[in-house]
Amino acid sequence: MTDQMFSKGGAMPTQLPAFDRRLSDGWLLTPLDGHPDAIAACGWSEAPEPPAIDDATEQLGWDGAAWTIEPLSAEEITARAETRRVAARAAVDARAEQAFFAGFAPANPAFAGQRLQVRGVEDRTNWLTSQASYAAAVDKGYGDVVDASFRTAANTTVTVSYADGLDTLLGMAAWGRAILARSWAIKDAIAVDEPYDLDTGWPA
Repeated sequence: MTDQMFSKGGAMPTQLPAFDRRLSDGWLLTPLDGHPDAIAACGWSEAPEPPAIDDATEQLGWDGAAWTIEPLSAEEITARAETRRVAARAAVDARAEQAFFAGFAPANPAFAGQRLQVRGVEDRTNWLTSQASYAAAVDKGYGDVVDASFRTAANTTVTVSYADGLDTLLGMAAWGRAILARSWAIKDAIAVDEPYDLDTGWPA
């Protein structure tokens, strides 16, 4: 089948069905794809290419022989705009999750080439628990003790001092805030119909 649309009996154009009944007998199912004689015998005719429209304010109609362009009502315009915003916000949420799923790359050289997994509530809760533990160790004067262990996304264990471990997790927290800030900025643009770029501005 091609993208060519057809009309039958003046009805709204659509794609051809795989089979249809000939007008002459009304019961014999005939394959249509690639059979122009059968298409005509079943009452179908090619429809003209539909004109370009502004989906935000217009919709296509059909008068039985040609396309028409019909304005949307104010209510329909509002409803379509909100539908677009809902879809756009969902795309932002998906892009933010993609950024989280990529993992956090610590600046500490001990983690060179490694990322820490931040894929859901459980991961984030575990890191917050570790952050509180390492902060307590630093507060008690054990910052230089090398006993802060991290399991990377590649299933490698990296152990650093409590002070470096705390710095790493504070960096992760800042990275997570930057992801959320970017998602909020885009959603603010969506709310007022301002242009935005979904694929830029996210922290690596």
